Amino acid sequence: MYYWAWRNQIPVYCPAITDGSIGDMVYFHSYTNPGLVIDIAQDIRGINDEAVQSKRTGMMIIGGGLVKVE
Repeated sequence: MYYWAWRNQIPVYCPAITDGSIGDMVYFHSYTNPGLVIDIAQDIRGINDEAVQSKRTGMMIIGGGLVKVE
C-alpha cells in the first residue's frame, strides 16, 4: 500500500505515530540523532487542509482509534 501511495504521490498520515512503542523509540533515537523531527501538528494540518481544499477526496482508514492499555 505504501509503495503505491508513494508511486502516485498520495500522502500518508499517521497522527498517532508517537503513541506507544514507536513513540518510545523516537524519543530514545532523538538523543543520538538530535535532528530528527516528527511534527504531528503538521500532519493534522495536512489532513485538514487537504480535506478543505480538495474537490474530490478519498480516504482509507486502517485500524480504528488508539489502543490503550492502562
